[in-house]
Amino acid sequence: MTTTVSRKKRHFQFFNYLTDHPLFLETIASCWDATEEIYHSRSAIYRFHKKLKLLKPLLRTLNRDRYGDITRRTKTALDVLCERQRQALENPCAETFEREAEAARQWHHYADVEESFFRQKSREIIIPHSFIEQFRREDLTMLSEN
Repeated sequence: MTTTVSRKKRHFQFFNYLTDHPLFLETIASCWDATEEIYHSRSAIYRFHKKLKLLKPLLRTLNRDRYGDITRRTKTALDVLCERQRQALENPCAETFEREAEAARQWHHYADVEESFFRQKSREIIIPHSFIEQFRREDLTMLSEN
């Protein structure tokens, strides 16, 4: 007996911090160039929609591979930074300061991405479908009474 696990479809959400990643433009260009060109015609919107659909899994993969579990990555980068700072204090030389500076850049990068992620998520408004339907019914009732 085989059982299949059905996954709930999730909507695609584009995160603004992806545009700062060095592979972002390369990913977009490779997908865009691999599909047929868009000309001014009746099928232009269809072709554009198709290109966006092909781009979605590539951007999801880029986000998951480079920024997945961003809170853990930020915490790990901070722990590494603290360790490198301790090493720089115990053994002050050019090499330890360079490693500390690199760890600081890494931590600042992940902290900025995490901040951008939470800022964007905090602006997301999710309205249940049932609420929208109820609002429409009340709106129609008010219109019919006038």
